Amino acid sequence: MAKKSTKYFILMGDVVSSRGYEAKLLHKELKALIQSCNEELRDILSPYTITLGDEFQGITTSLEASIKTLFFIEEECLKQKLGFKLHYVLHFGEIETEINS
Repeated sequence: MAKKSTKYFILMGDVVSSRGYEAKLLHKELKALIQSCNEELRDILSPYTITLGDEFQGITTSLEASIKTLFFIEEECLKQKLGFKLHYVLHFGEIETEINS
């Protein structure tokens, strides 16, 4: 019997030209931004996590939830007047490891 395939929306982000920023300040601001996503957004299967100093990823419940996250992050960057820009990748695919909820 074949294993049922489940696909997920995985949103990843990366700070543009992060080497041009002071590392400790960048990490502090990105950490606060990602923490606010995890506190405010409810359509998350796995919380957004900073994977390296300037990258993050998380799993959402739907395409709509992923798009809401993008708008939330961009609006927060404007509200907080953060000095960095982000670029994103949204991947729809299988995850072979256990999902950290």
